Amino acid sequence: MADIAHRHAGSLLPEHLKRAEDGYSYVDRAAYRKVMAADATEQRAALAGAVQKFPRLGIDSAPSGAPAWREVPRHYLVAAEDRALPAATQRELAARMGASTTEWTTGHGPMYPRPADLATYLDAIASEAEHA
Repeated sequence: MADIAHRHAGSLLPEHLKRAEDGYSYVDRAAYRKVMAADATEQRAALAGAVQKFPRLGIDSAPSGAPAWREVPRHYLVAAEDRALPAATQRELAARMGASTTEWTTGHGPMYPRPADLATYLDAIASEAEHA
């Protein structure tokens, strides 16, 4: 996660990522909205910040085998106003995996401000895959 967060300038994640005693990581609750859900309502961001639980730090250094994205259809929703993973990094990752990209003017969590739009987007991808 650290490598990806530092690929391009603009990520607020490194300065707000905390580590719990059990090894799991989380975004500092006071900064959660700013980092992960800038375009969410205060109430949604507070709830998401309260229940978040990231993987254990260091898990990304363990071998995981061949990536599934090499064998399946790939789509990437670029969140242009993402403060956790800069849009430039997202575009780089999408290009690397040969993904069909869609870009929205939204933060890291498009499900907060645009749940219906996200459901429609995901449904269209699923329907496309079902008919392929």
